[in-house]
Amino acid sequence: FPNQTIGKNYKIFVFADSKITCPACNKSFMNFLKEYVIDKPNCFIINYSSGAMYDISDLLEAKNCYNDRKTKFFVAEGYKFETSKVIIVKNDKIDTVMAVELETLQETVNYLYSH
Repeated sequence: FPNQTIGKNYKIFVFADSKITCPACNKSFMNFLKEYVIDKPNCFIINYSSGAMYDISDLLEAKNCYNDRKTKFFVAEGYKFETSKVIIVKNDKIDTVMAVELETLQETVNYLYSH
């Protein structure tokens, strides 16, 4: 990750807005990122939002956030994130991937608060 020093265990938060995402879920997730994730060690945010629907100014200024609508640095060319995600990495391997969506939002947030 650009300009980041991270250990073997970290969390990646992908903030993505698209036509198929739940606006209320993304707003809640954005608030969670602003309150609990911005500038935290071993947490990294990939901002895949234009800012048209949400105020992303905090993400644009965060040291642990990569702001790029294309995310070519992280994923194969042509791939795009359709929904926000949380990716838990343990011992340098992906351990858990959680989608931020209406059906699982509370479960995802509860998991993140407890870990």
